[in-house]
Amino acid sequence: MVSTNISIITSCQIKEGNAALASIGESPFTPIQMRRNIVLDGNIDLNQFAPDACCERDYDRDGYCDIHTTGNPIGKEFTIGSVRLVGSMFCNPCTVPPGRSGKLKGREQMFKQAFATCGGLRARILTGGTLCAGDVFGFTSRN
Repeated sequence: MVSTNISIITSCQIKEGNAALASIGESPFTPIQMRRNIVLDGNIDLNQFAPDACCERDYDRDGYCDIHTTGNPIGKEFTIGSVRLVGSMFCNPCTVPPGRSGKLKGREQMFKQAFATCGGLRARILTGGTLCAGDVFGFTSRN
């Protein structure tokens, strides 16, 4: 069975990154331009669900945590609606959002700096289901 990962970000993380861009006179990114699979409303600390020490050791600078490139990284489990997930890694901001949106052309590094601590989370789907607007985010009892 192939493991499926998704990327998640919160509206508060988008606001935080956009505030950093605004402080240097740059225009904000919309949730769609962030290119995450799911945008959650609210102030949820998604970073707490990533594995410990995740993504601080990207030795080859490919955007993936070298600690967790093999095996199964174990982050904390959570749910969105009836779907159960586990955090697999901190979602480092990359140059895709500015590249696809046409913003910050030639200055994509500014995007990466603005969203450095608020890029979201990659999560592995443990049990599938259908997500709907308004589904509740929750902690699982296995944390």
